[in-house]
Amino acid sequence: MVLVNFGRIFMEEILPKIGFKDLLNYSAMVGSALVAFSLIIDLAEVSETWWANSLQLVVLAVGLFWVKKHVRDYHYDGLISFQRLLSLGVFINFFAGIVLAFYIYLSLSTFQSDLIVEVLEEARARLQEKTMSKVELATAMKEYEQFYT
Repeated sequence: MVLVNFGRIFMEEILPKIGFKDLLNYSAMVGSALVAFSLIIDLAEVSETWWANSLQLVVLAVGLFWVKKHVRDYHYDGLISFQRLLSLGVFINFFAGIVLAFYIYLSLSTFQSDLIVEVLEEARARLQEKTMSKVELATAMKEYEQFYT
């Protein structure tokens, strides 16, 4: 019911007012900001710290705030309902997440391919600590390899 309502709001109220192209442009801006921040964090080699992950959420929140304020001021003449705002946020997050997922896939497959090997070795060490049999360890590692590669 809720998804149907979001879809109805999106198709009937947001798209005619903003346009799909503008929605994708806003999503691309937020997604690009997330990618740029992730690239900086990766180059600084602090991507596994709690504060770097927290700052990425702050970048997302600031990007969403900017998009929602811009849409409210320029497309809705300064007044927008909560339902429209929530629906807009869901779709902006969805498309920005696709941009970020593409960057993460590209990053892991090309620039950080050694990270996958390290994760698999760490998983093997953790599984060996659990005193598993060789058959169970091989099965578990096969599942890990299917998931990470």
